[in-house]
Amino acid sequence: MSQKMPTTGGPIESNCSRCEGVTNHIVVAMVGEKVVRVECNCCGTTHAYRAPKQLKTATPRKKAVAPRKSAAKKAAKDEVAWQQEVAVLDPGKAVVYAMDAVLGKGQLVSHPTFGLGLVTEIVVPNKAQILFESGRKLLRCALSS
Repeated sequence: MSQKMPTTGGPIESNCSRCEGVTNHIVVAMVGEKVVRVECNCCGTTHAYRAPKQLKTATPRKKAVAPRKSAAKKAAKDEVAWQQEVAVLDPGKAVVYAMDAVLGKGQLVSHPTFGLGLVTEIVVPNKAQILFESGRKLLRCALSS
């Protein structure tokens, strides 16, 4: 499609500083074939012609990067540790997780979303690191007295 040459009194898009964006304008003055002054159809101001900024062309997105080997090894190690630790413990003795529950290291926890987990560390003042089948989670807990 060919672009129509602008003429005095004709429509053109320009960047309007008062409207803070690209809006429709009317060409007020030209020098040769160059547009020099325009009037904004939205706010009515007359100003120097400012060509609208060109939109950036879409660049192809990069492929998803595989997790680092160390993270994959750590996840596999956590899964093996979870299976070994939880297999020994009785799931019936698991405490139902709640943010106000007092948890201790080595305690079995039943979480509504993550399932069965084992408290591996208490992080002062009020967090517990719990090893679930899906990985380690840092969850809130009550202060132990």
